[in-house]
Amino acid sequence: MKRLHIIIGVTLTLSTTGARAQSQVRDSTLNRTVVVEQEYNPTISDAVKVNAVPRVLPPTAVKQQAEYDIQAQPADNVPAGIMPVYTMPEAWKRAGLGFVRLGYGNNGNLDAAAALDWLSPGKNDRLTARIQLDGMNGNLKIDDADVRQVMQRDTWGAYRYHTHADADYTHLFPKLTLTLGGNYDLHNFNYLSYPQSARSRLTSNDVHLELRSTGDNPRISYHAGVTFASYKRQDADIINEHNWLFSGGMSVRLSPEQCVGVDAEVKLITTSLDNRQVVDLTPYYQFGNRAWRIRLGLHTDFSSGGGRGFNPAPDVTATYSVAKGALLYAQAKGGRVLNDLRRLEHLSLYGNTTLSAVADAHQMPGYSYERINAAVGFKATPTDGLWFNLYLGMQAWYQDILLQKEYTNISDGYYTGTAELPGYTLRTGLAQADTRNLYAGGELRYAYKELFTLTADAVYRNWKLTGGEEAATDRSYLLSFKPLLEANVRADVRPVPALLLTAGYHHISRNDANAYNAVSNLYVSGSYQITNALSVYARFNNLLNSHYSYRPG
Repeated sequence: MKRLHIIIGVTLTLSTTGARAQSQVRDSTLNRTVVVEQEYNPTISDAVKVNAVPRVLPPTAVKQQAEYDIQAQPADNVPAGIMPVYTMPEAWKRAGLGFVRLGYGNNGNLDAAAALDWLSPGKNDRLTARIQLDGMNGNLKIDDADVRQVMQRDTWGAYRYHTHADADYTHLFPKLTLTLGGNYDLHNFNYLSYPQSARSRLTSNDVHLELRSTGDNPRISYHAGVTFASYKRQDADIINEHNWLFSGGMSVRLSPEQCVGVDAEVKLITTSLDNRQVVDLTPYYQFGNRAWRIRLGLHTDFSSGGGRGFNPAPDVTATYSVAKGALLYAQAKGGRVLNDLRRLEHLSLYGNTTLSAVADAHQMPGYSYERINAAVGFKATPTDGLWFNLYLGMQAWYQDILLQKEYTNISDGYYTGTAELPGYTLRTGLAQADTRNLYAGGELRYAYKELFTLTADAVYRNWKLTGGEEAATDRSYLLSFKPLLEANVRADVRPVPALLLTAGYHHISRNDANAYNAVSNLYVSGSYQITNALSVYARFNNLLNSHYSYRPG
């Protein structure tokens, strides 16, 4: 990645002519039902004389409570002339139907996006949609001498095209929310400069349906959903994957401060290599008042294929408000991670799924299981504009996915004339082992009005291999690519309301600094708002012209 990347573009915001923010639904005023009774039932004593005025006892009345209609009424039911809605000027500017964005830079860098956010006048229907295209296409230098010899040139045409589109429709029933949506993702790329398996194509799709109960503090809440997802990985081999996910849950409010519930998931995974099923169940108890927020849960799951059958893990969080703007918290979590094709893509675009003892036998890696991820921390806002978070924790994995360099003979299947040329190049190999890491980190954010904002975060991890075989043999090279120190620093400056300037630095050092250069990305960007609906922007990445890898190989 020894290149300076520049993107310059323009953003256009689509407005709805302010109709959404100002629309009022004409309705009746607030209703009040008041019942006040004062009974007057005088008791007349026996008459001593016919013409005598009877003695009247003081009136007695049965005490009646006043009954009020306490049902909440939407704010837009109140006539605007009586109680106008208060909205800050910035919120009026942000109210829009969506945006379109287009940018182009060096090395064929493309940045294009469009979004739609439509809300019905009655606010019972909402449609959101987004499409995004980004990529690059340019000649990059070949660093490996063997690859240059095979290809007989110093550069190769690298490219990456990524297309993503999604849409969600939501309808609000009186006490139920219905959501229906889908996603489409296509990734074409050629990150490797040697011929075989250099070109890859990843396709991912899914559709989902969810029902969720709504209401003001209901005694019983529930949700249910179903998702079907498909995935296709096409490089030297073609692997297909189809996933069904059924999810649901219910909670019962015992009191204003307590509730109990259970969440459940069923995953059915079918690939070209194997079939797997997972059932997850998490019962929990929650308590909350002004000072405490506590969740006590137990995550249990059972799987067939891909790892151990039954696994428990904690699902516990607790927060305590020690003072205004200060919070102590602790957590202990865990659970199974599906090493499906989607996760393998996230870990490595060229990850090799050959994990069996036989070199030519392909199989999906076994599931990884986070045995525990425990942490304690402190969050506080000591003064206006300042916020920080400090934490310390420990994480333990069973069958963690580990990335490593894997040497491949680049002459396999590639000839120049009739002569086969020798040489090797790097790919990404996947391995699995039990790991543990101790981590410490923090976050900081400071904002001065709307003129200046500083954000920073960092986390340091100390990795170890665990288990009998890993402890007895020297396999520390498996941890080479694990992140050691991750840090981000960013400053935003707004000298005038229409201009925003940003400078930042992203750093990732690996567990083996000799094997992998640290990520060192210094970047700047800026945007200028020409009108309320039109702005221009520019980004400059890798200003230090550093040579590093986000993925091995």
